Amino acid sequence: MDKLKNNSYFLLLWILPKKFLFFKAISIKLKKLFKNIRKVKSIKYIPNTSILSLCDHSKTVSSVCVSLNNEYLATGGDDNTSIIYCLNPRSLKFGKILRRFEDHGYYVSSVCFSPDNKYFASGGVDKKAMIYSLSKEDCEKNDLTSDNNYKGNVDSNIYNKYDDKANEFGKLILKLRNHTHPVYSIAFSNDSMLFATGSDDKSSNIYSLSPKNKDTSGCLLFKLTDHTQPITSVTFSFNDHYFLSAGFDYHVKFYGMDHKNKENYGKLVFNYNKYNKEIYKIKFSNNDEYLAIGYASGLVVIINFNPFDKINFAKEIFKIDDHKSVVTSLCFSMLNNLFIIGSWDDKMINMHQIYKNNNKLCNKQCDELTLIKSPINSACFALNECFLVIGRVDRNVIVYI
Repeated sequence: MDKLKNNSYFLLLWILPKKFLFFKAISIKLKKLFKNIRKVKSIKYIPNTSILSLCDHSKTVSSVCVSLNNEYLATGGDDNTSIIYCLNPRSLKFGKILRRFEDHGYYVSSVCFSPDNKYFASGGVDKKAMIYSLSKEDCEKNDLTSDNNYKGNVDSNIYNKYDDKANEFGKLILKLRNHTHPVYSIAFSNDSMLFATGSDDKSSNIYSLSPKNKDTSGCLLFKLTDHTQPITSVTFSFNDHYFLSAGFDYHVKFYGMDHKNKENYGKLVFNYNKYNKEIYKIKFSNNDEYLAIGYASGLVVIINFNPFDKINFAKEIFKIDDHKSVVTSLCFSMLNNLFIIGSWDDKMINMHQIYKNNNKLCNKQCDELTLIKSPINSACFALNECFLVIGRVDRNVIVYI
């Protein structure tokens, strides 16, 4: 018995370390696995697979946009047309044309949806901006897969009031013709009550959109003429307290849009001009904390927007100098942790991960889409960050997941 006890004792001494080493090895492998999972989660919105390739334009695709409800994708092209597709993957009409518009007489330069998903707008080189009605109830009544082109038959020298019979999906309700030169950029305010256009005539116009008050809908509120060169990009801050315009005169101009602040309402409150380079694109983050500025030289500057600090109203945080040609697209993800840059030069989308380290904003390039065979004119995220849409010079629109 004593020998058996001694043998069992030594056997335990021999087995236990091996078991310890075995479980330790397993724990190390599990830790590595969880680290990899965390890495994947941190960049889980980076698309790497194309699920749709749309080629319905006969010329270059100049602009793309996804509605905030993630149901529609809009494209505008140099063939004078704009198209709305179904982007709902649960629908049988996914990837199909819902409506094609041919109201512009020349290139369509910009397209966008209103944040409340009720309106779609397009701006063109023909000096006009069009606004169409998108009604959920009307969508169900109409055959959305119809390829019949709707041509608006309403015209005015300045604008068209809302039509009481505008009950079709994609009904033209406003035609804005206040510019004397091509319209390069359009934008809705985040409450969908204002609409802005930026033009080659060095001016930007802001219109009122009020469906409840048909007498004031479409009225020109402000005509801003502080730029000395063509305006290439316009946008509103997320809280709608500021309107921004940028152009070839190297300036980003900030205008007060808070109607409660009568002193600054519609007036120039700040002018950003750090680099003597032509600006092609500006984009706010979804929390108004950051503003991205894309230059024609390929430079991208991220500034911290702090309207409560007069000294550091727009302070540069970092700059990205990866591109060598015009920056055509800037877009933040909904969580503001991813930032994409599109350009004409290298035919790729660069993705940067934005994070804070010791209360300092940092960025690192986390991925790039190199399977793009043509220069990029426009790119955007869907709100749920499940889709990345790219409009290319070769007439193709690619949707990545």
